[in-house]
Order: sequence, then C-alpha cells, then structure tokens
Amino acid sequence: MLIQYANERAFRLRRRSDGNTPLHDLAHYRHCRTRPRRCYLKGCQKCSSPSSSVAKIFICTMKEVIKMYPEAINVPNAKGKTPYVIHLETRLEFHQGDKSWADLEYDTKLPPLDDQRVPNLAQPSAETDLVNGSGGTLLHDLASPIPPRTHVSSRGSDKMNNRNPERAERSAVKKSTTSGPRNTNEATDYSEMEQRALSETWTLDDEKRLAMEVSQLLLEECFSQESYDKATTSLFGAGKKAPGKHTTFRPQEALNYKTKEVHAFLPLHSILTLVEIGLTNDAPLNEIQQKRDSQRTTLVVQDRSPDKITNSIKREIRDINEKYLTDVMKWLRDTMRVKRILKLVVRDNQAWQCRDETIEDTIRGWGIRYLDWNKIDMAIDTVKNGGAEKVVELCLTSSGSNAALIGWSDEKEGFGIFPKLRTVEISVRPNLESIDRRIRCQGELRDRVQPRFKKLLVKFSPEDFSRFGPAGESSGTTGESGDAEGQPPHRWMKAISDFRLVMEKAAAQVNGDPNLKKRLEENKIKVALIDDGVNPQLLGQITCLRHGNGWPDEDPYYQSAEGHGTIMAKLILYMCPFVDLYVAKLDKSVENKLAENKPVENRSKYKSVADMAAQAIKWAVSQDVDIISMSWTIKRTDNDGADNLNREIETAGGTAQDIILFCAAENEGEYGSNNTLPASSKISTIKKIGSSNKEGKPSGKVKTDGFDFLFPSEGVLNEITHDLKENKRQGSSVSTALASGLAAMILWCSVVAGREKKYFRSKGRVATIFKTLESPEKFVDITKILDKLTNTLADSQDYVAIIEELDRILDEALGPRWERS
Repeated sequence: MLIQYANERAFRLRRRSDGNTPLHDLAHYRHCRTRPRRCYLKGCQKCSSPSSSVAKIFICTMKEVIKMYPEAINVPNAKGKTPYVIHLETRLEFHQGDKSWADLEYDTKLPPLDDQRVPNLAQPSAETDLVNGSGGTLLHDLASPIPPRTHVSSRGSDKMNNRNPERAERSAVKKSTTSGPRNTNEATDYSEMEQRALSETWTLDDEKRLAMEVSQLLLEECFSQESYDKATTSLFGAGKKAPGKHTTFRPQEALNYKTKEVHAFLPLHSILTLVEIGLTNDAPLNEIQQKRDSQRTTLVVQDRSPDKITNSIKREIRDINEKYLTDVMKWLRDTMRVKRILKLVVRDNQAWQCRDETIEDTIRGWGIRYLDWNKIDMAIDTVKNGGAEKVVELCLTSSGSNAALIGWSDEKEGFGIFPKLRTVEISVRPNLESIDRRIRCQGELRDRVQPRFKKLLVKFSPEDFSRFGPAGESSGTTGESGDAEGQPPHRWMKAISDFRLVMEKAAAQVNGDPNLKKRLEENKIKVALIDDGVNPQLLGQITCLRHGNGWPDEDPYYQSAEGHGTIMAKLILYMCPFVDLYVAKLDKSVENKLAENKPVENRSKYKSVADMAAQAIKWAVSQDVDIISMSWTIKRTDNDGADNLNREIETAGGTAQDIILFCAAENEGEYGSNNTLPASSKISTIKKIGSSNKEGKPSGKVKTDGFDFLFPSEGVLNEITHDLKENKRQGSSVSTALASGLAAMILWCSVVAGREKKYFRSKGRVATIFKTLESPEKFVDITKILDKLTNTLADSQDYVAIIEELDRILDEALGPRWERS
C-alpha cells in the first residue's frame, strides 16, 4: 500500500481552506456510499470484487491512516470538528429523518463484514492492487461521489482518456470490437464477466454495514485517547459539547429514591463523558426509618454518625444504596438512552461499601475508560470482570496495606491485565496504617511498577470527599427545622400566598379550555436566573426545568454551589409557579482564584466573574427569556469585564429585546461604595432592588439612594421553608427574586386575560406598575390589590375572571398616556 511508503508528515498536514487532515476527509460519510465498479475488461478481478472486500479494504485503509498519525483523531479542523464529528454529521445529514441510521456506532444487530480473507495491504496483489489503471489509489477511488467513475486501463498512454473516463470507456469498448475477430469462447467469457460485474450491487445494507464499521472504529479510537481531555475533544470537537444535549451527569445530592425523577428533565447525550455519583447514609436511613414508622417500631438510630450505627443497619444501608445505584444506571440506559460512559466516578458509602458483584454490574456494558471508585483496596480483577478491560486511567483507594498494593502491581493479575492502562492514581486513606509504613509501601510499589510497566504513570494523593462528605457521613444540609412560632404572618407574603391559590385554581380552569391552554403554551413565561445554580432535588417543583436548557455546558447548572440559587428559584416559583426557569450558573470562585494567581479550569473563556456574567446574559437573550434575575453583586475592579457586562445589559434591555432586568442593590448600608456590578450600571432598563423589613421600610442593609424599588426581605423565607438556617438569609438578593417573581406573575395573568405577554414586558410597563404601587419609601405594596381580589371575588368560583380583573387594574394603573397595543 502506498500509505505505508508515505512520509508520516503527509498525514499531519492540514488543508489551508478547511483545516482538514487526510483522516478528516476519509471520515466523511460519502466514502461509505462507494459502489463496486462496472468494468468491461476481460479477466479483470479488481473491479468486480465482492462488496465485502471493498468495505474491508476501506476499513484497513482507515486504520493505516490512523496508525500513521494517531493524534489526528482529536485534531479539530477550522470549524472545530474532529473526524468522528464529521462522520456523524455527514451521515445524519444524508439520512435525515431516518432513525435507523442514527445510532450505528452502538449497533450490534447488523452482521459485521463477513469472514472472507482481508487482503494483505502491505503487499499488493493482482486482486487488491491499490494502484488502479488510471494511476489513482483506492483512497482516491473511494473518495469519488456516486455514481462512481468507470474503471479503465491506462494502457495506450492516452492521457486524455485518464482525464475523461467516459471517453476512455468508449475507447476501450471500440478497441475490443475492432482489434480483430474473436472466437465464441471470448465472447461468452466477456458476457459472463459483465453479468457478474453488473449483478454485484452496493445495497443499503452494505452501505449501512460499512458506516457501522467506520463509526465504531472512530468511536473506539476516541475512547482510547491517552487523556480525558483529548477523548472529550475527539468525541465532540473543540467545544467539547453537543448542541442541545448534556454530556455529563452529576447530581448534586447523593443517590436516593428521587434522583431519577428530579433529573428526568435533562436531555442527555447518548455518550456521557462524565457520570459522578455518591452514596451516603442519609437517604437509606430515612427510608429505613419510614419503614419502621409504618410498622410502629422503635427509632432506628438517633445519632447518625457511622460508629453509632449497628452492623445490621449498615447492611440495610448497603443494600438500599446498591439498589439506588442499580436503578439509576438502568434508568440512564433504558429511559435516558445513554449508550456509553467515558468516565465514571463513584463516591462509595464508606460505612459499608458496595459488593464486588454490584461494582461489576454497574460498570458492565458502558465502555468505561476512566474509572474512579473509592472502595478501599478494591480487587483489580473486579474492573476486568465488569468488562472495563480497556480502561485507560484508574483511580483507586488504598488503606496502606501492602497486600493490596502487591496485588495491584502484579503483571498477570494486577495492572498487567489492562493493555491500554496509562495512569493509576492511588488515594491513601489516612489513619489505617502508620505514616512510615504507608510511605515505605508506596516506594516499594513504585519500584515494582517501574520495570514491569514502562508506560504506566503511578501517582499518590490524599483522598477527596468534598462532593459527598467523608466516610459515609451525612452530606446533606438539614439545618434546624421548625416554624417561627409566636410570630405574626408576613402580611406581604400572606397576600401572595392567598392569591397563589387563586392562580392555581385559574390554571386548572384554563386546562379545561383548549383555546386558553394553547395560548398559555404559546406564551410561556421564561425567567433567566443567573446565580450559583439550582439543585432540582431541593426545588420541589421540577416542571419549571423541563425544557432542559442551562448554561454553561462545562459546569452543571443543576448543582447549586452554596444553595443560594436554589433559594432564589424557590422564591420566584412561590410568586408564580407557572414559569419556566432558565438557569445560568456563575462561578464566583473564578475571580478568587485569579486574584490568588491559581490556575482556573475555564481561564481561557472567562477573564472574571463580570465577563462570565456578560456571557450568561448573552445566553439568556439567545433563549428569548422575558425576565432576567440577578440576585448578586460583585466588586468592580480594573479590566474586569465591566464594559462587556454593561454592553450585554444594554442589549438585553434595549427596545430590540425588551427584556425585564432586575439586580440586587448593595448590602453595605450607608457605607456602600456604589462600586459593585451590576448595581452600579447607569443603564436605566435594569432596576436595582433593595431590601425592606416587614413594615416596608428600608432595611439597614441598603443605602438610601442605592435602589429603584424596595421589596420584602426580612422574615420572607419563614413562609416558604422550614429550614431555620435558610431563614437567616436576608438582604437584597431575596428582594430581587421576589421582584422577578412578581413581574412573572403580571405577565402570566396578562396571558390568561387574553393579551400577548409582550404587552407588559415591553416599554418598561412593569417598572411603571411598580412605580404606581410604591410607597414614599419606594416599597412596592401589592397587598391592597390582591387582598381585595381574593376577599371579594373568590366566592364567584370564576378564578379566570379574578385574573382578568387583576390584569384590568394593572393596565389602568399605567395611566392614559400608554399605547394600548
């Protein structure tokens, strides 16, 4: 084969026009549509070879190209696409709408190429000579579009024939008929050969079989990359993401009976680059306690620390955790249609760890290449028995015992059973062995590994429990529970609570009216919440996330770093339970790490939190949201992206978008510097919301001239949560969420009343309504209107009429100067 004689540099070259390497071109789907040639030459064996041979030769050619330049599999072209991405996109583009072509890379039903002898491409023969009669190679021929060129001989040195295949064909036929008399046998042989060539057709099954082989070959190469970063690039291109799909699954809470339900809204890709899950004591103990309560037996355990739990209870905890794990993995496969997992991270319950059988069942069938399971001294053959023999990186947990370390470093039964293993990271559990012994055992392991496994890197590190808590202890934040007894109800929040019941009953009536229901579906109220993420398990209402959109792709928005975003989401939904939330997650630690000159994973994307916030607003605009809620402030610094943030705010609030924007005012009282973002923005379309006490007076947290409107803050969370720890959250962030929720309520009521939602959304109408409702201290008091509606009209049982009346009152509050359009 000419490929084997080519210089390796030829396969590294990238075309200037599109940045493609030879592998990019070869991965294009059009090559899978190659058909065997029609040939009129007597005795030619090249062009009438069976279709399976053509396909096998193509696969061998692709393997040789990969072998010459393996890195090409993760090299993005000018559009950021890798060979695997190009193959998938071009295949789906050609077979648009045909689902049978969608998942060929996972297909095991189609029979593979038959067992005919694969030609030896290193030594071309008369049957498989890769240099055809026109001087081209098989790679050139496979690149031809359908219909393929007619294969002709190059004898006669007619250069024009080589340039014009049709003329060459006519010339060949003419020569064969005018070169002299032919006997009957010749004519008969020619006819039989021609019939054989014509009968050999390239069917859709042949095409599908070759496409399957190509996609599976490319997928295997992507999964076999030497690092996780390269593998994700190979699979999804330079952006490392799939449009409209999530490529990671990382629930914030440890697994429990609600995990599947609260994450069902996520549109997961068929390939997940990372699944990270944890197992703790909390959920199993709650389930055990509920079972005991139903049987009227005694309390399971009052003190939930691991050393206070009996062995029998621990076994129950292990069994329940294993059931959670098995159910979630089955749910991913059967319901969410996940086919492959690149990296699996399991933080096991250290009080009583999963059994080896469970580990094997969990990892089987996913093609896992990066495995991090922190079971202490896990048997290495468990990974192989689970079908992960092609693993590239292993993260193991050691007690410090030399017995496990010796077993791991064995050539035949340890690391040696994994031919593609390149990295082993061993986390050492403290306090199980003495420090001196651990250090000595680690050194002995390195001494054994170095001569046995030349390419294997072994690293030691302390164990990390930051995601789900240490040693199986409680990881959730339960806080102190209880109501604020003896305190009078919050008047503002009670008015909202009473009217919320009216809204829910009106919604039930709307569902019975097809026209109203259709109008609500077409005018969904979309609220973008820019915060630290939202934990759906603590939200209580996950239908608001059913659209599955969130930002950014690289950091799951369904995790709330400090719980702040989850609380803000609860407040918005309390005000208007019928909104769709679009969550954009900010990582405020980016700025801290930058200030400390530490490496940041997404440094290349975001220069600061302000820059990240600007991109979040830009994303929210692209989702056509109605309201953007920003319950946070960040300090302004030099060159921190403030100009970019202000530019995006101006774009979002401009007449072209007319998005309603709210941000939190500073919480530093009269000492505030007015130097925070986005509160210090001079753009009039963004409204700064300050916090008030129960009486509607400014709280001590806000500066007198530092806000546009006041909304309640003190005592608000008593109405929606029983967690006293969360009840302590006060300030402008709570008020901002309430303002966003009230705006959403106004828009929703206007839609029920028959208007388009853009009526109140545009031209600053919501801000004008707030202005008409405000007190001299700028406190927005909606209680009088809502109390009147709920007290005087509720007896009518026509709840849609109540909503219509609120819409009429608010419209009149705008005054006569507003255009009624």
